[in-house]
Amino acid sequence: MEKITTLLAIIGAVLIGCAVIFLVGRAVGIFNFGATSAQVTVENVTGKSAAEAQKILEDLGLKVKFAYETSDTVAEGNVISQDVQGGTTVSSGTQVQLTVSGTAPASDTDGVPVPDVLGALEADATATLTRSGFTVTKADGYSDTIEKGKVISQNPVGGSRAASGSAVTIVISQGPDTGSKNTMPAIIGLDVETAVAILTENGFLIGDQKEMSDDTVPAGKVCYASYTAGAAVEPGSTIDIGISVGPKAVTYAYQEAVASPADLDPQYKEGTECTVTITGQSGTEYLKTTVRSFPDHDSHLHGMADPAGLITYEYTVTGEATTTTDEDGNLVTVPGTTTRQTVQRQVMFTSEG
Repeated sequence: MEKITTLLAIIGAVLIGCAVIFLVGRAVGIFNFGATSAQVTVENVTGKSAAEAQKILEDLGLKVKFAYETSDTVAEGNVISQDVQGGTTVSSGTQVQLTVSGTAPASDTDGVPVPDVLGALEADATATLTRSGFTVTKADGYSDTIEKGKVISQNPVGGSRAASGSAVTIVISQGPDTGSKNTMPAIIGLDVETAVAILTENGFLIGDQKEMSDDTVPAGKVCYASYTAGAAVEPGSTIDIGISVGPKAVTYAYQEAVASPADLDPQYKEGTECTVTITGQSGTEYLKTTVRSFPDHDSHLHGMADPAGLITYEYTVTGEATTTTDEDGNLVTVPGTTTRQTVQRQVMFTSEG
């Protein structure tokens, strides 16, 4: 009986020792059963918009990094490739690099902020970007998650910065892919009649035709289209076009008060009627008026084509009367001589930008 008691005591001591060793080992990470990272299967997101692809992968618990390169086959803003292929099983938190068609967003120190219009209706997105000083180009895309008529992606992305007046491309959802599309033809640089004929032949409708300044496209040629060449566009879509009027004309203004001609001709007497004419260096007459009081604050001019010109003053000067004695000894007053005087002042006009 005594031997049995001793044996049980030894067994109990061994079990207690094992439990202590296990607990200590687990605390220091030796016995860390079941603590491996969760495993997830990467989805194939090639061809999807950058924003949609990012959401899909981040919802799986993965990190996303972007790289950019140009592509002739993948629409701007969509994923060309991914460094971890779809169907691969990886640990949660793994970083997946997506290569996106297009150029990298501008740095945080260049340009003005680009509004985020993802998920906005096409009209609202266009209005928002236009108010912020950007032009808008459009492309169509398909999405199983973003309803038709809303923005799937944009390039540059919202929150980045880009030069004022630069183009922001937005991809408009056409809903799920259910059929074929037409390719937007290249019409920039064509005359209007040819461009309209080509668009019509390709199954598109003609929208607004607006004149706009352009430094590179000759006047009378198409300088803008609301869809970029090569974009996949729904048949029957309306295409807006811009018609170049050539480079924006620089105009000048004269907003200073017209000074008196007395500093040019001491014979001029204040209050004398004076005709004031302002002409440009090209000879164009911009103003002709009659005044009696200087400085004249009413002769402001805008939209002049000349950077400089002349102010011409025309007025009458009457000399002093003289007194003489005639042959009978009588005093005779002779009126002063009246002459028409003209003086000119050179002036510089101010550029209106």
